[in-house]
Amino acid sequence: MMRNLAAMGLHFVKIFVPLVMALSAVALMLYFKESQRTLESLIDMERNRIVTEKAIVERNLQMVVSDLLFLSGMYALTEDGLSPETHVDSTRLGEALARFARTRGVYGEIRFIDDAGRTIAGVWADRGGVRSIGASDGMERFVREDYLHARDLGRGELLVSRFDLGSARGEARVPLQPRLRLIAPVFARSGKPVGRVLIAFNGGRLFDELRVRHVNSPGQIMMLDEDGYWMLGPNPEQEWGFMREDGKSLTMAVENPEVWSRIGVDGTGQFRDAAGLYSFDTIDPVAVAGHEAQRMFRVETAGARGLPGRTVRWVLVSHVPESVLAGLLSAQNRSYLFGYGMLLLLVSAGAWIVARANGERTAAYAELARTNDDLNTVVERLERRNRATVRINTMVDFLQACRSENEIFSIVASNAASLLPGTSGMLNIHNDETGLLECVASWGEGFCGRSLFTRESCWALRRGQTHIVARPGEGPPCQHFQPEPTTGAICVPLIAHGKVTGLLSALFPPDTQTMDQERLQRYAVTAEQHLVVVAEHVALTLSNLRLRESLREQSIRDPLTGLYNRRHMEESLVREFSRSERHGHSLSVILLDVDHFKRFNDTYGHELGDEVLRRLGETLRTLSRAEDIACRFGGEEFMLILPGATAGNAERRAEEIRSAVENRMKIRHGDQKLNVTISLGVSEYPAHASSVDALIATSDAALYAAKEAGRNRVMLASPLDV
Repeated sequence: MMRNLAAMGLHFVKIFVPLVMALSAVALMLYFKESQRTLESLIDMERNRIVTEKAIVERNLQMVVSDLLFLSGMYALTEDGLSPETHVDSTRLGEALARFARTRGVYGEIRFIDDAGRTIAGVWADRGGVRSIGASDGMERFVREDYLHARDLGRGELLVSRFDLGSARGEARVPLQPRLRLIAPVFARSGKPVGRVLIAFNGGRLFDELRVRHVNSPGQIMMLDEDGYWMLGPNPEQEWGFMREDGKSLTMAVENPEVWSRIGVDGTGQFRDAAGLYSFDTIDPVAVAGHEAQRMFRVETAGARGLPGRTVRWVLVSHVPESVLAGLLSAQNRSYLFGYGMLLLLVSAGAWIVARANGERTAAYAELARTNDDLNTVVERLERRNRATVRINTMVDFLQACRSENEIFSIVASNAASLLPGTSGMLNIHNDETGLLECVASWGEGFCGRSLFTRESCWALRRGQTHIVARPGEGPPCQHFQPEPTTGAICVPLIAHGKVTGLLSALFPPDTQTMDQERLQRYAVTAEQHLVVVAEHVALTLSNLRLRESLREQSIRDPLTGLYNRRHMEESLVREFSRSERHGHSLSVILLDVDHFKRFNDTYGHELGDEVLRRLGETLRTLSRAEDIACRFGGEEFMLILPGATAGNAERRAEEIRSAVENRMKIRHGDQKLNVTISLGVSEYPAHASSVDALIATSDAALYAAKEAGRNRVMLASPLDV
């Protein structure tokens, strides 16, 4: 027996010791390879994370620049701008700014300032609400300094301040309110400079979002200025050192000079030292603002600049401590040591039972292969997540560039299919008039959703949150899926500023129903994350687009009559005249005013006079075709532009309007019913005029002839001498 044991021992030494050495070498090689792969994957993830955060910060800055330039155009509503004495215009502008500040929710202060440094209109906004700024409210010292630096700005130029706490040094308000101020000049249509518009972006929400997105990430996110002061740091006590009396040393240049010497010089990159892995990138807010200004103005002279003597620069830094890196590799070490120990145990047992040794050795290799597959699966999952992040960022860029709702719907349909391959879905928008959700875009094949349904048909809309049924029977299905789906389904409501504007719904691919519960749950979580991000951006983009359209509509409408104002009338007349001249069509104009309107005002008062103008505006809208353009020319004068109408058609239309006013427009004054009449002049291109100015002049002459002939009548302009 001892010989057998010795022989088995010798056999073990001859066969299994070399085998164990070979296996040890292979295991060591795989260990180093997988360790390097894990580390490289983490490095790539941190690099992509910092690039994504930079893009988000730059998009926020581009949004602020876009809003600033929009507001600067909104200020130049008159030839010479506003002044504190024009109370009505200042009040209306202040109300529009209050609505704008409430809708945006990211601005702490907006001011319109004339060339004398007086505040024409403005608002303060904080968690307590929105408050108006009047001409008597002064500017804080640091705000006035920014204004003085911006006095020599030219057309298309912007001033970008540094991020601060919106207060003088040592006087920071609690809770802290980070502010970034931008100033743009305002010019009248004549080219005369009439003032400045100042907007203060509230960076608190941006910093909070940066923190939240990095709660579950291995890295700590930081944001520093050009001097190395923390604006967002790992320790709140270190932040905003330059705003504190005792904070001069609270900079990375002092706290960690070796790291700052590399970050401050290189600008962008990654490196690893004894403290861990650093990923960083630099944002030049002046350059970003300048590019956005050039994109909107489309002229080479447009741009931005910072405060004199200061280079504004922000540095985004992600720091993964060495302890976290060591922890990741330590977990991998334990896994490999365990596997290697098991392998040695199996090989040792095979020394005594040769028949079973091969089987156990094969099982050990299979276990090692499964471990490797699991690591590959983790890496592939991270790569898919990075690709999805890039797709979402690209889609967001396209959404921000959209100028119509149809463009938004098309972008959603094309990107949803690539973001969630194999799914089919639909985007529904809420119609405020009918109360129904209407299908505006869809993707994929075999979608079984209804194109029209009520809010009660969807659990997500009822509850105001995402509703997922990963597998049929695991939850209540939404009724708008008809027939009931045979795969998993998800519904995400579109909510902007607390209001539901639509619904994004999708069906899972058929192959998901063969997945085990764990894989299906991971797929459902990923689908929810992607669709929630898409829904948030779509809802916000729709809200912003509708807000811009509303403000534009206000800028071209006369508030008393609801008709187009003179500015829009002049633009429309030039456009329609060019179109008629190009295509050889007729273009007629009806110019009219109220008979004896001054006497009416003097006798019955301006309030009743305004009622006459409002009623006349309603009459013109009622009797106008869809292609007609009804405008208030000025005072009691109105103009109706009739594309494609001949003089005869225009004369009949004018008579119809005159008759309607005379017979149906009765103004009640106490117990009296006052009659109103109008006089109208009609002119046509090319019969009566050969230019826009001549068309207006001939219709005005015809109107004057109607007045001279006794009023309450229609007169046709004299034919043009050929």
